[in-house]
Amino acid sequence: MEIETARDEAFTKGKPYDIAGEQDIVQTRPQDQINLLALSAKAQRLIAAGKGDTIMTFRGQSNVNHELTAEEMDVLSLAALEHIEGIYQRSWARKDDIDTAMRERNRDKIDRISW
Repeated sequence: MEIETARDEAFTKGKPYDIAGEQDIVQTRPQDQINLLALSAKAQRLIAAGKGDTIMTFRGQSNVNHELTAEEMDVLSLAALEHIEGIYQRSWARKDDIDTAMRERNRDKIDRISW
């Protein structure tokens, strides 16, 4: 399905992000999503333990290591997770539009639906 292909391409494209003054891409493919969740959980646990200044390493699409505090990692991972959520919401909305057009048997409406 074209919508799923476009969704997957959006995940592959990732999220541009400024990390300590350097532009990089936070990768958001399905395998990256697992890593982002783990980094987010670790950062949150460190912050809750009063260790928000603990250094964590993040490696973006550039393959350059970025040293971030747990607090910075929390912000980065939240931004990436919000980006992922937005992609899913856009995909779901398009699929709902297709379902509605199919029920209405409106081929023109279906043809106008795009990513």
